[in-house]
Amino acid sequence: MKQQFEESQDAPIVLHQDNEIHSEELIERPEAETVESLLEALKLEAPKRVKRRRKIILACCVGFTLWFVLMAMLRESFHGMNPAFFSYMSFVPMVVAAMAATEGQKKLVKQLAQYDDKRAVGPLIEALMYNDPATVAAAKTALTRLLPELRASDRHLLNTEQRAILNTQLLMRGLKVTAGQSQLALSILTALGQVGDAGAFTTVEKVANGAGIGKDPSVRMAATECLPFLEEAARLEEASHTLLRASAPGASPEALLRPASSGPESHAEQLLRAAGPAEE
Repeated sequence: MKQQFEESQDAPIVLHQDNEIHSEELIERPEAETVESLLEALKLEAPKRVKRRRKIILACCVGFTLWFVLMAMLRESFHGMNPAFFSYMSFVPMVVAAMAATEGQKKLVKQLAQYDDKRAVGPLIEALMYNDPATVAAAKTALTRLLPELRASDRHLLNTEQRAILNTQLLMRGLKVTAGQSQLALSILTALGQVGDAGAFTTVEKVANGAGIGKDPSVRMAATECLPFLEEAARLEEASHTLLRASAPGASPEALLRPASSGPESHAEQLLRAAGPAEE
């Protein structure tokens, strides 16, 4: 008889070879192994979101073109109003849907947010862009807890896209400053003090000057304190690039590989000739 599992919102989930999300007996595994399984499942789930996004964007492009043509033909019915406005308003929901996460991603992120594992920081940052309030709230809570735990040796845990999302969180337009948002910003700034790069300097400088979440005095002060660390990170990054830059780009390989010679050239025949009796 086929074994059945009870479904639970808090039950750990993984992605099987059939790309379907199922409950598994991961709850008895060590935490590190459970987090590793969830991270692998998220990697397998990500292409499904990309594939769906491409389909929706293609449908938007085709639909927008057809709708624009139709509205142009019926311009008089709208008393001269620009049909592009109606086209834009009609396809905004489709664009929003293209940015939404899959159901599998939502479940996996919510499960991942329950663990205190720094490896989860990257995927949780990406979840901030999911079009799902519950998932975003879970990711923010976990990041507020995990980001301050990052150290300089954890720089590899964040990629370029994830760093850009953190910058966006600090400078989000029309952001309503709340206690939760300010606490997340403080956690982000604490993390940037350890793993920040030159790209974060401009963002944090704007926050220190009152932009974005910098409307909160405590966040503004934290940004000001973070700037020297980012400035030092930028200096080290520039020094690293300088060391890796070629010293003489115009030099040919032959010139670089030519052996040094300290005396006049000698013929190979003279070097190999055996000395005769008269040459003692």
